[in-house]
Amino acid sequence: MELNRLRLSALLMSTEADVRRARAALDGSEEARLRYAAAQARAVAARSVTEELLLAAPPFVQV
Repeated sequence: MELNRLRLSALLMSTEADVRRARAALDGSEEARLRYAAAQARAVAARSVTEELLLAAPPFVQV
């Protein structure tokens, strides 16, 4: 499997955008709070997976 750093970057950007949207939508309701918590959990998971993939990947060599 080829590690595509651009896709990992897009994944991180989209999950962070989801967190920002969920935070902006907080209105005091339980549903909004749960959506925000879920968005945060997805962002943490995306960062963790990205970190593990980058640590396991061979160094980037540009020719």
